[in-house]
Amino acid sequence: MFTISPPTTNVGIITVTPTGTNVVLPLTSGVTLDDAVAATGGLICCNTIGSDASKPCCNSDVTLSKGIVAAGAELAKSTRKYTTANILLITFGGFTDTLSQVTTALTSAQVSINKILNLFVVAVGRDNTLLVRMNAIKSQNDVLNFNLQTDVNLYKVYNRVISRGDSLSLNTNIEEVTSAICGGNGDASCGLHCCGDCTCGTVCVPPVRCRLSNCFNVTLTPSPPTTSTCCDYKFYTCPPIDGGLCSVTGCDFATDTCKLTPKECPKPNSCYNYTCNIKTGNCDEVKKFSDYDLCNLVKCDLSDPLNPRPVNYTKPCSTPPPCYIAKCNVSTGLCDYTPKPVNLPTPCHTYQCINNDYVYYPCNASSDPCYSVSCISGICTPVYKCALNNICTNTTCVKGVCISSKNCPVNPIVNGSPDLCRNYSNTCDQISGCSYSQKSCSPPSSCYNASCNSNTGFCVNTPLCPLFETNNGVANLCRPLITTSCKIGGKLVCNYTNLFNCSSTSCLNKTCNPSVGVCITTEVCPPYKLKSDQSYDMCQVRQTCAPGNCTFVSPCTISPPSSCISTTCNSTNGKCTSVTLGTPYLTVNKVVDKCSPRFCNESGAFYGKLNCTASYICNVSVCNSSIGCVESPKCPAFETIGGVSNVCRLLDTTSCATTTCKYYDRLCTSTDPCKSAICNATTGCGQVIRCPDYETTAGVKNMCKFLNRTSCNTTTCQYNDVLCSSTSACNVSVCDPSVGCVQTRKCALFENTTGTLDLCRLLNVSSCSTPNCQYYNKSCPSSLCNVSSCSGGVCSSTPLCSLLELSGPQNTPNKCRPLSTCTSGCVYRNETCIPKTCYTTYCNESQGCLYNEMCPKNEPLPNNQFDYCRIRDVCYSMGNCSYKNAVSCTSTKACQLSTCNPSNGTCIITNNTGYDWKTGCGSIDPCMIPVYNLSNPTCCSLTPKCLPN
Repeated sequence: MFTISPPTTNVGIITVTPTGTNVVLPLTSGVTLDDAVAATGGLICCNTIGSDASKPCCNSDVTLSKGIVAAGAELAKSTRKYTTANILLITFGGFTDTLSQVTTALTSAQVSINKILNLFVVAVGRDNTLLVRMNAIKSQNDVLNFNLQTDVNLYKVYNRVISRGDSLSLNTNIEEVTSAICGGNGDASCGLHCCGDCTCGTVCVPPVRCRLSNCFNVTLTPSPPTTSTCCDYKFYTCPPIDGGLCSVTGCDFATDTCKLTPKECPKPNSCYNYTCNIKTGNCDEVKKFSDYDLCNLVKCDLSDPLNPRPVNYTKPCSTPPPCYIAKCNVSTGLCDYTPKPVNLPTPCHTYQCINNDYVYYPCNASSDPCYSVSCISGICTPVYKCALNNICTNTTCVKGVCISSKNCPVNPIVNGSPDLCRNYSNTCDQISGCSYSQKSCSPPSSCYNASCNSNTGFCVNTPLCPLFETNNGVANLCRPLITTSCKIGGKLVCNYTNLFNCSSTSCLNKTCNPSVGVCITTEVCPPYKLKSDQSYDMCQVRQTCAPGNCTFVSPCTISPPSSCISTTCNSTNGKCTSVTLGTPYLTVNKVVDKCSPRFCNESGAFYGKLNCTASYICNVSVCNSSIGCVESPKCPAFETIGGVSNVCRLLDTTSCATTTCKYYDRLCTSTDPCKSAICNATTGCGQVIRCPDYETTAGVKNMCKFLNRTSCNTTTCQYNDVLCSSTSACNVSVCDPSVGCVQTRKCALFENTTGTLDLCRLLNVSSCSTPNCQYYNKSCPSSLCNVSSCSGGVCSSTPLCSLLELSGPQNTPNKCRPLSTCTSGCVYRNETCIPKTCYTTYCNESQGCLYNEMCPKNEPLPNNQFDYCRIRDVCYSMGNCSYKNAVSCTSTKACQLSTCNPSNGTCIITNNTGYDWKTGCGSIDPCMIPVYNLSNPTCCSLTPKCLPN
């Protein structure tokens, strides 16, 4: 028996076989194993290599990757608060893992454990090949520069020969190895030449014993054993046996004989078969699967190293350009990028790719409002909005408005010119065209023929007789044709008369000249009287004429002679000069007396008295020297007593001719037969109510008795009863003498059975026309999973089922089981949590959907630190994510470096120690020295060698 009791050693044991993983010794306290169980859990190998696949260390089943992954999964469950985790692998050494498979397994285990991971290996047998391979794995690990601190600790590779199935040897070795792992600081604490086990006391002790085998001898060297710390192994060397590249020669430890055994290859799995290639001696990996075509591929999924399996996948294509579709071409295996289908609403639509989708645009609107744009034969074509012109109609467009006009001209065009004698008749036929009416011309008399001139549109009258009387072919222009009638009894008769009234007057002799048809006038007397020098006396104008007796008068003669203006005449030019006599009114000392107007006679001007006469019989007119005649009433328009006018007493104008003013009563009339006319001495005529609209007794109005207006024409006012009508069948209308018609409810809006209104029982309006009022229940809206009810007029609903499934003795709502339906009882469904990128989701009964971050947002560093310069990029599985640079730092100076600070993700500037600033600065002036200056873009400055005097 041996006991492994945490927290002293904290060891668990796991077996890994092709059929699965078994945790024999979990990381729990107080676990005790007997030798048999410990041996089974730790190491039971096939006596014949490869004969029993259920044994954990048969050669073809040994794989470091599976053991690392399984150990990492178990360590991730540990609650122990150690800063590092250790994995001890016991292997025969015949593993077939590639270097990348081991590093991938180490990465996965470190992510699962989230601690610094140390790997220890115990080899069953002294095999230098194992050490070479382990060194290669460590070198590969160093090259890949994993951020996790996984250490393949070669100093702890224990080369022990352990007999298969020897539980005692296994027990001893586990105790030694775990003690060494737990206690010391590695071989450095015991010395570099320690070949034994470095115990917790940092003492290099000899092995408990050197394991013997039939194929080699082992002794402690140097002797004696008490001071030796190393076992001296001397292998038995087998002579080569020619069995081909797929056979190996080795010592059979059981029989101590050299044997030729087939070279072992890994056992087949779901993805691959393994066979030894006789030409190369290597194990060839043969796929069990094949691709369906060049695009639908099959690969081996190694996410579970213990259970590789083929999975189908489609060859991925890179992200296509916007509005393109990426699809793998099964004929070539290449990705074809084709544009998305364009579905134009019309052949004229254009399109543009926006946000990876097409946006379609119709034809652009016309800039001319008189044109619309239509798609015609796939072309955006401007279309005139207005109807096309035809033989009858001419249509024009003005700012998008169609204005139609007749296409027929006012006059038809004949030989290129309008026929002004034919006018458009406002009718047009699409076949015959425009219709015109002929202008009608009527001659002024029977002496003419009338016709229309198409060039002018005027009627032309052609005379039937010569226009002037003709003698011997000579026209007498003084004898024109009488055009009133030229036909008598249907025969043409031409009559003529004198053209002008060339009758002579006493002062003028007139005769007609037949050649020109003009009256010739000769004067009997000159227009002005001749002086002795035969010049005209312009102050003597011809007045009468008689042969030898001409009379003349002055143009300046004033009529009548009593005018107050004196005139004189200038005989040379006939101009008159006037002089006014006196002033219009008598003026004394510049004071005008408008009661003394000016009068004139042949003797000159004189002044008299103004006679004032009234324009109205009831007025008197007197003269005021300042303004002249002034009229004033003789009698007022209204009778006035004591200075107060009475507009109800009007003046009798016939009394104005007497000495006494007389008045009569004003007559007032009413426009309303129900009102009486009265006269108010101040305001005049008015009306007062004789019969009020409502019957009134002792000043109290009865609103139920309305005036019968026809009775106003009689001496007695009569009244009728007011008729009241209700606006609803549910109301009763009655007349109240104080207010008139009022309505009361026949049926209440809500049912009242016990003196309390039931607001949930509503009036059936149609029952108001019946003797009994009827009511109905208020309708409340209901839903599938609720029961509706009415209380106090307010609708409420009660759910049939809880929104969440209730579970447990406390009927706790389960947020992972929401209500689905209640058509056949309450049915609940499992909550579907919305996935989030880089999060795993699960449903918690009390909290609902919860999310776990698959990886930190920033790349992890040792000691629970994070690199804030690197952000999460792609998440593959829990703890398996890739990261990318989040910050780009650059420096514009050659003497400086800009790097990202992982602690806060900011760029920091440091000196570029590899920059030769002296060479970089340079100096062509021997009197100047280059100086390092960070403020300068080149980090250089020059300073004088010598100080000035």
